[in-house]
Amino acid sequence: MSRHINFVFFVLQILLLPTSAYASRDTGVLVSASYYLATGHPTASGQRYNIHDPKIAAGPKSLFGREVLLVQKGTGKSIIVRVIDRMPYEKGRNDNNIDLTPAAFQEFASLKTGRVSLTLYVL
Repeated sequence: MSRHINFVFFVLQILLLPTSAYASRDTGVLVSASYYLATGHPTASGQRYNIHDPKIAAGPKSLFGREVLLVQKGTGKSIIVRVIDRMPYEKGRNDNNIDLTPAAFQEFASLKTGRVSLTLYVL
């Protein structure tokens, strides 16, 4: 119980920190999250991509190298990931998308779901 309270307190502290222009510290930004399978390839940061690492993601250029808190409204589930790779260009895709590792995605939903809506806060 104490561990859960400490985690909630930690998340609240993060939410109250100033953030970049990308996300309001009060509301965050609603993003569409998916996952990608590209084990072992070098990322834009030079770090190898590992599908089992729940702490890394690919995102828009504006988030490259940043840590972000992702929160699923309704469930309260959340994780912190570092954006170590840039997302490939796809027609119709905008900056309100993030690609997670399968391990990170499964913190929110099964892989069969394919896509989930999350609120993103830049740390």
